Amino acid sequence: MKKVYIILMAVSILFVTYVAYRYLNSDPVEPEPEESYYLSTIVYKDTDDQLIPISLNLYSETDIESEVRNRVDTMKSEDLTRYGLYPVVNSELQVQGVETSGNQLIVDFNDALFNNVNDLDTIEALTYMLTDYEGIDQLILTVNGDSISTFKNSLIPVSNLTPSLGLNNFEYAADYIHETIPVTIFSQKIIDQYVYYVPLTLRISEKAAIFDQVNTILSYVNNEVILSDAQLNNNLLSITIEPNVLLGNERLDQTLEDLIILSLITLPEVNEIEIVVNAESIETKNVSEIQYNYVKL
Repeated sequence: MKKVYIILMAVSILFVTYVAYRYLNSDPVEPEPEESYYLSTIVYKDTDDQLIPISLNLYSETDIESEVRNRVDTMKSEDLTRYGLYPVVNSELQVQGVETSGNQLIVDFNDALFNNVNDLDTIEALTYMLTDYEGIDQLILTVNGDSISTFKNSLIPVSNLTPSLGLNNFEYAADYIHETIPVTIFSQKIIDQYVYYVPLTLRISEKAAIFDQVNTILSYVNNEVILSDAQLNNNLLSITIEPNVLLGNERLDQTLEDLIILSLITLPEVNEIEIVVNAESIETKNVSEIQYNYVKL
């Protein structure tokens, strides 16, 4: 029995030694890389033909051309119809090339760029999406490598598309652009039980006092907001409003606060917003902290 025990012990030691040797001398197993995502803005429309920017998780791309192709392909998708959102462009639209030149992004499309239902919606949606890259503030559209100046059903010159075009542009007449500035005003809209922040771009007087500019914007956000004062100093816009819009806990409704900040931040030279009620500053979010219209695919 003792001899058998010794033999079993020897075999066990040899086995453990072998396994340890193989483990120490084997190639290390590389962990599978995790799929990387990034938040990207894609523009869709609802049944009222209002354009709505949606934040989606998309696969990260290694270069801007792949990313532009991915975003345009995603905006053709009908996966979001269950959320009350529909494609702005037709399914045949294809990106044929992407280049950058200084502050310009040049995107070449096929002929399907001219076959969309609403040319203005197409121009606004593409401009809003494709001028949000760092260092890019102008979009140049070409078709089959050729420059284009206008669309058949739109008076907007497409030779100079910039973020100031905005979404749901209220008015774009040449005689009204003079001495005006574009601002984007956000409002809340419920679509198929889902809540969205919807931007409206309009133009206000460039020469108007800051109080009047702010008051005009707030009247679109919520006409129950009463403005008492507005001061702009060192890129900080401080507004004082009456307490009639406060909740029972003496706080602003979070949605109303978001809409005010998102709208007022589009004024020129405004980088920060302060809201004062009853002589006290309300703690508000930085605009970069406001997440809205997020949909997980």
